[in-house]
Amino acid sequence: MYLKDILLRVSGAVVALVAALALLHSVRAARAQGLYAAIRFKPDAALFARAEKAYRLYPRDFRLCAHAAVEGYARLYAASEPADRIKWHAEAMKWGERGLRLNPYMRKLNLVKTRLLESTSPARALEFWRVYVEWHYWNRYNHSVLAELCAANGRFEEALGELDMARGGPGYKHARKRVMELWRGEAGGVAPGGGIAEPDGA
Repeated sequence: MYLKDILLRVSGAVVALVAALALLHSVRAARAQGLYAAIRFKPDAALFARAEKAYRLYPRDFRLCAHAAVEGYARLYAASEPADRIKWHAEAMKWGERGLRLNPYMRKLNLVKTRLLESTSPARALEFWRVYVEWHYWNRYNHSVLAELCAANGRFEEALGELDMARGGPGYKHARKRVMELWRGEAGGVAPGGGIAEPDGA
């Protein structure tokens, strides 16, 4: 009887502890979600401070990381001062890496990291994005981005092959224009292979 009482008390204490931890977790997650909503709908100067606070409260929200990474990326390309560009590049990369650790398959996170890599090393950007495309191969937009990256690395034959894969999809016209601009910059304005056909319905 005595042993049974002990077991009941111990199990009761365990249940109470688990309930308390679950309550604490739900309160922290709710506060983090409130901060995330403020970040999404009021992107002011305090955005990244609120993002850090939300991340400390609930460090498993890859959507928070993605939003902060995109905001950092946008501010990077709006900045004119070199120091600001360095700051926003680092901020965008930090949030992108955090998000990718949580969800390595989210396209937005992979794309932000690719564009950030591209600004310093087009070859690394191409290598990184190619791995993502191998995972999500049958998406035409992904091939549009890959076409741009191939062209940025001087691999125009591969870029044309990727444009064929991207034909008719979102991003195709932009990618085709970018490939041709890069080609003209290296080859005196002569289009490879007689040019690129118009996509169906793009």
